[in-house]
Amino acid sequence: MNKITIIILLIIFIAAGFFFLRGDEDAWICEDGIWVKYGNPSTEVPTEPCDDGVVSNFEECIADANNVVMESFPRQCRDSKTGNSFVEDIGLNDNASTTGTGEKFFCPADRTETDFCIELYEPVCATVNIQCIKAPCDPIKETFSNSCTACINPLVESYTQGECKN
Repeated sequence: MNKITIIILLIIFIAAGFFFLRGDEDAWICEDGIWVKYGNPSTEVPTEPCDDGVVSNFEECIADANNVVMESFPRQCRDSKTGNSFVEDIGLNDNASTTGTGEKFFCPADRTETDFCIELYEPVCATVNIQCIKAPCDPIKETFSNSCTACINPLVESYTQGECKN
């Protein structure tokens, strides 16, 4: 064989290798929950949901049986793949009414059933009904580390976000 034939066969062999080993350049790829077109795919956009397996909220976290759910108030779920934690939205804002400069939140009725609170510092200023010997006794304001630690106290009925101002 002459040199030109060998060079032509080598070029054909390299071109065939690139063609078969190039990967999914013409495909639909799932990125951040959205189908993204790469190249010129021969198929239409996939109709099934694009699920890249990333947990983004509490509901998705508890749906996976491999994830740990802590029975705290509010409940927490830890994603076993990423280690990210998600906190249950317990809807305290549903019973809220605006008073003055801040939003007033009321503690849920079933708060005494709570055994544990999350260790999260999001301070709240709670209105604590004090027990006194002589009436009338005005409630006092006290700063708690979060809404759970405030509401687990049976003397607290409501709170506002942030530390109490003197």
